[in-house]
Amino acid sequence: MKDISLHILDIMENSVRGGASRIEVNIKVSDDNHLLIIQIIDNGRGMDQETVAHVNDPFFSTRSTRKIGMGLSLFQQQAEQTGGEFKIKSEQAKGTEVDASFVLNNIDRQPLGDVAGVIVNLSASYPDIDVVFDVSTSAGNYHFSSYEISKILGAVPLNNPDIMLSLKEIIETSLIDIKIIN
Repeated sequence: MKDISLHILDIMENSVRGGASRIEVNIKVSDDNHLLIIQIIDNGRGMDQETVAHVNDPFFSTRSTRKIGMGLSLFQQQAEQTGGEFKIKSEQAKGTEVDASFVLNNIDRQPLGDVAGVIVNLSASYPDIDVVFDVSTSAGNYHFSSYEISKILGAVPLNNPDIMLSLKEIIETSLIDIKIIN
């Protein structure tokens, strides 16, 4: 995967397949530690400890359609390649949390990519899932909730192309305003 947003999308799709009704994506830029911290939390089915123990193995997958699951192992590799860390916690019937940190100034750190597009597209594709997106930098904070936006829009669906375009522009502008790195 060429950027971090694609890793985020992959994990969010895992959350959808895991029956999540809420998916949180938290991004924090820590100037003190020179880290980009990504946290993805869902309230899906979760995994048993045996599955968690194998989840970083690229040749392990719980899917029956294919025998490999490269997503989490690649995300872990990308984080650790920069000197960062990767952790996964999961509990059956409670959900899963994936945490990854990337050293900001490491030459091997991938760009953040089109995270606004990922958030908007997943929100529009799964209107029954509350997609929550929080970003924190030293320049400010940004918060997005697909349920909150849906309440404001009323009968207008999130998958309306004009709404999707507007939401993406709003998120991108907000991320520029709080000086999120790319």
